[in-house]
Amino acid sequence: MAVTQTQINTMLQKVGKLYKEALVDFGRETATNNVIALTNDIKSNVAGDFGQDLSQRADAWRRRFASVVSGPEWKQLLDPIWQNFLRDIADNKGNLDPTSNFGTIYQTFIDNNLHLVSRGLTFDITPTETGTGSGNIHRLTVDRNDKTIEGVYSPLSISFTCVTDESTGAEPGEEEFEISAPVGTDILDRGTGVTFDPANSMSSRNSDGSFLSDASFQSVNAADADPADLGAWIDGDGTTTPVYGSAKYALTATNTAMESVEEAANGQAIALEIKGNHGIYQELNDTDLFTPYFFTIRVRPGASLSAGNLTVTWGSKSQIFDLTALSAGSYNIISPTLDKNLWGYQFSTAAPKFKIVIDSLAGDTVEIDNVRFGAMDFHAGTYYFIDADTTQFLAGANEKKFVFVDTVSSDSILQAMIHLAYGQYLPGVADATQITAAGGRTLTFNDNGGSEDTITLSTGDVTSDGYQVGMLLTVAGTSSNNGTYTLTAVAATTLTVATGSFAAEGPLSATATLDSTAAITDPAA
Repeated sequence: MAVTQTQINTMLQKVGKLYKEALVDFGRETATNNVIALTNDIKSNVAGDFGQDLSQRADAWRRRFASVVSGPEWKQLLDPIWQNFLRDIADNKGNLDPTSNFGTIYQTFIDNNLHLVSRGLTFDITPTETGTGSGNIHRLTVDRNDKTIEGVYSPLSISFTCVTDESTGAEPGEEEFEISAPVGTDILDRGTGVTFDPANSMSSRNSDGSFLSDASFQSVNAADADPADLGAWIDGDGTTTPVYGSAKYALTATNTAMESVEEAANGQAIALEIKGNHGIYQELNDTDLFTPYFFTIRVRPGASLSAGNLTVTWGSKSQIFDLTALSAGSYNIISPTLDKNLWGYQFSTAAPKFKIVIDSLAGDTVEIDNVRFGAMDFHAGTYYFIDADTTQFLAGANEKKFVFVDTVSSDSILQAMIHLAYGQYLPGVADATQITAAGGRTLTFNDNGGSEDTITLSTGDVTSDGYQVGMLLTVAGTSSNNGTYTLTAVAATTLTVATGSFAAEGPLSATATLDSTAAITDPAA
């Protein structure tokens, strides 16, 4: 039977009404206080009720949509509306901007040191590699607050396959990769790519796509023995008057790293030789607070180099690289530690700069090339950066492929429900390792009067045992202090709780135990 325009309009009105109601119910519309109510529910530790309520709401919305969208014609016609609904429920950008609806819940957890039970994810950061190409793929699995990114489907296998190579040299190092991952299930029990596309793409990167100009020094004349400038690069550390010339720098067309696209086009590959304790920089413009960035630099220490450091600074963050730890006489790729400092939120300043500074240099000079600083790409919940090297990635019979396989040890009920509904996560924490007064370790409980009470340990480091601010601390095996408390501060050998919690006791050398768990627990099975 043909579908009439009147039927389509009626159906659209019905689904549109449901769509609006569902967005309000799941907190994506602010006509009600649902976001605030949900935050308060979680903060009040009504985890069981919250989990059951979320599940019941999902079931109810599945039934309501199914009752309206019946028959293959309607499913096909209204699929775009379904997709819009799912995208509105799940923030597929993954950056948890605190101005977004779900971001307000996440920020409440951060501000109040709250945690859900962790999903127990183990991320694969060393992928299996097959095919031709010597580059790397880098993966970031923590957010701007150093919390594990738990908004991923699990178990997850995600692959990056080179589908378009540039082996002819037209755009060296700019190969195209296809990303494949299993499609997850959303609150409506539909297979969906809301959190990530099952077949998306990203490019490996040479100097192109960098936030920096003249990333390969391609606009500077390599024949200039006494450089009057360095193109877009400025001499110094941003506070001194720039000084150029052959005593400090040289442009060389020998021993260069991979050519940039521009260098390949003009037939001239260039690297910069730094002859002493000097530095160069550029302004960093248009970086985003809620995006992580990554850099790679080709560095060639001279064959006779005996000492020296290279410091890279991006905004307020920096990292030092020991030049003697690199392979002398060859190009090495240096890159930053994959941690929270890569987020714009962490390194942003009023006028951020990207700086490369050499110090303590002895024995020889240093060459640098292909300086790249760019945004990491978001796929399947975490962030990636593909770095091309001198042996180019190939497609076809010798296709380059990276495969990551993650595992999960004990999938948290609440975190799983949060991901099911929102495609997101909240800060999670695993149970801490139990601490026992035994084997020479003692525990002392301190009543500090008007100040917060503490437990001091004679040995060990509670931070490495997994104890964190906001977690619940359970004390057992004591005469006067058994009970459950909230941790307000954590140091290597000191645990702090609220004033008036403890009676003075110890040092105890036996029977006393400490355990710590997330303040917001999963509902009972």
